[in-house]
Amino acid sequence: MAARKSKRERGISRIDQKEKRTHGFFVRLTRKGKIYNAFFSDKVLGGKKKALEAARNHYQELLRKHGPISRKKITKAGRTKASGATAKGAATKRTRR
Repeated sequence: MAARKSKRERGISRIDQKEKRTHGFFVRLTRKGKIYNAFFSDKVLGGKKKALEAARNHYQELLRKHGPISRKKITKAGRTKASGATAKGAATKRTRR
């Protein structure tokens, strides 16, 4: 019987390491090169549901404090040709002679 997959939540990962007796949820957020992380243990918080709830609350608090996710790509003006890309974004093939 295959393990049941839960729905994926951005910034929250499940950690289950039987050998080390580590079970809980790991929260990670990166903003401007700085990493914010925390671990929420099942045992300390009284079970999986409470640990997940605490992880979700912490992640939401981090988003409020450090801002939402931005997918904007920052580019320098006038540098598109130097990287081999055209103005339309298609890559150009370079050959050696």
